[in-house]
Formats: sequence, structure tokens, C-alpha cells
Amino acid sequence: MDSAVPTVEEAPMTDPIAAFFARLDATAPPVPPKYHGSVRFDLAGDDGTEHWGLIFDNGRVRLFRSDQDADCVVRTSRQLFEGLTSGQGGIYAALLRNRISVEGDLTLLTAIRMLLPGPPSAHHPVEWARSHRLRRDGEAQREPAMASRAESAGPARPAGPAGPAGPASPPAATERWIP
Repeated sequence: MDSAVPTVEEAPMTDPIAAFFARLDATAPPVPPKYHGSVRFDLAGDDGTEHWGLIFDNGRVRLFRSDQDADCVVRTSRQLFEGLTSGQGGIYAALLRNRISVEGDLTLLTAIRMLLPGPPSAHHPVEWARSHRLRRDGEAQREPAMASRAESAGPARPAGPAGPAGPASPPAATERWIP
């Protein structure tokens, strides 16, 4: 490893990318063992290209800092990767928009996605379910904003053969469903 490249411990923690990789190195969530291999991130910035890497091995994640060969190489700008590490975008969307390039084993991209945070405004499913729990009489509790939107939406659609919320199941292959 090049001595000019700072290790995770030497990188300033005000750097969101270094903080992201430091968290992964310290407390990486388990990854399904089917993901096996190494991923190198080449992040282009004003000061050149930084190299960060992850090794997926039997459900564990290990970090490396070098430009060594890897099974999958992800190239992008430092700015875009900062957004990904803070949940302000998705890695698949960036790939489809040609904002990142990937060479090698694309299945490792799914393992990377598991490690990236969700959007800052996302709600944990358990907390969301608790805030929308059912009352004893079976009527769902709604937040006041949700209730006022539902009331201001106007009358519900008349119940037809499919019911007020649309068809209960997708149409059979021989049927044609027109909304």
C-alpha cells in the first residue's frame, strides 16, 4: 500500500466517505454469504483519484485502501459517491444514468447496495407500522395529515364488482382489464 494514501484511521472524520467506510470497517452489517469477492471504488476528485475497497467473504465485510485488482471496479466522482453514502441517491439509478461505471462482477453491486443507507426521509418499517397500528375496532389510525388528505380527496369511487379500491387480483391471462 502506498504510504501517501491515508488509511481509514488517518482520514479525517469530517470526510463523509471516510466516515462511511470507517463505520463499515467497525460495524459492517452481515451480507448474505452468496456475495463473495472484492470491490474497488475509484473516486475521482479535484486532488486525483482515491481508491477504497471492500472484500465480501462468508457474510463478512473487510476494508482495504489500495488500487489492487478487484472482482468488481466501480468508477465515479467523489461528489456522487458522497451522495450515495448519505442516502441521496441510489446506486442502480446512478448506473442507469451513466453516472458510475462498473467493470467485472455486477452481482457485487447488490451487496454494495445493502451497505448504503436509505434516503434521509425514509422511515423504518417497524416504526411506520407502529405509527399506523390498528385500533381495537379494526379501523386504521392515521396521522392527522393523512386523515385530512383522505377527507379532502372527495367521495370514494362507487363500489363495483372489483370493490372501491380496484380489482382484488390481477386479471387472468385471457381477460383484458381496462381502468
